[in-house]
Amino acid sequence: MSLVHNPRLRATLPLLLDMAAPAVGFFLLHFLFGLSPVVALTAGAVVAGARTLYRSVRERRLSAFPAMMLLILAATLLLVFVTGDPRLLLAKSAVIPALGGAYGILTTFFGRTVLNDVVTPFVTKGDERLTAGWEDCWENDAAFARRLRLINLLWGIGFLTSAVLRVVIVYNVPLAVAVVAGQVPTLGGLVILILVTRPLSAPLLTALHTRAAAVQAAGAAGATVSGVAGDAVPAGSAGTAERDTRESQAAVPTVPTVPTVPAGPAAVAPAWPGA
Repeated sequence: MSLVHNPRLRATLPLLLDMAAPAVGFFLLHFLFGLSPVVALTAGAVVAGARTLYRSVRERRLSAFPAMMLLILAATLLLVFVTGDPRLLLAKSAVIPALGGAYGILTTFFGRTVLNDVVTPFVTKGDERLTAGWEDCWENDAAFARRLRLINLLWGIGFLTSAVLRVVIVYNVPLAVAVVAGQVPTLGGLVILILVTRPLSAPLLTALHTRAAAVQAAGAAGATVSGVAGDAVPAGSAGTAERDTRESQAAVPTVPTVPTVPAGPAAVAPAWPGA
C-alpha cells in the first residue's frame, strides 16, 4: 500500500510539512545562500501558509481552523517586519497548540469534550452502528465518559505544556539551534501522549464494540417482532365489528418477550481500571 494512501500518514503529513518548512527554508536560504534569518524564516513560513491557502482554494471552502492559521501567520509576519525579531516566526507555532490545549482543558469540565469530535470519525470510520454505539456509550455509560474526559484532559495539558516549552526554547538558545530544537516539545509531546493514551483507550474500544453489537441485536429483534405481528393480523373485512375483533385476537400469535438493552452501564461490562 502506498504511503500516500495510508490514512494515518495522510492525517499527519500536513503537520510534518508545516514543521519542516521553516527549518529547511532557514538552513537552505540562510546558510547556503547567505540571506538574513528574517528572510529565511519568513520564506519557510510563507511556504507553509501557501500550502494551507492552496488546499482551501482546491476544496473551495475556508474553514475556521485554516483561516485562523492564515490570520496568525499574517499577524506574525507583520510583527516580524516591524520588530525585526525572527524568533517570532518560530514562537508563532506555539499559538495553535496553546489555544487547542486550553480549549481541550475547558471542554473536559464543560459540555462535550473536543476529543469526541476529533476521534469519533477515526474510531467509527463512518460506520453507523459504531457511531450510534459511541454516542450511546457517551450518553449512558458514566465510566466511558469519565475515561474519555481523562484522556481529553491529558491531551489538553500536553498541548499547552508543549507550547510553553517551545517558546522557552526559542528564546533561550541560539537561533540556528532553536529552528530545530523548538520542534522537540511538539514531537516529544505527541509521542508521550500516544503511548499514554493507548492503554487508557483500550476499555473505550471494548465498550464501544460491545454496545454497538447490543444495539444492533436489539434493532434486529425489534424489526422481526414488528414483521410477525403485522403479518399475522387478518384484515377482517367481513362480518360484524365484534366478530372481526374476536377473529383478530385469535389470529395473533403470542409474541415472546424480547429482552431490552439496558440504557446504562449494565449493557457494557469492560474492565475500567481506575474508573
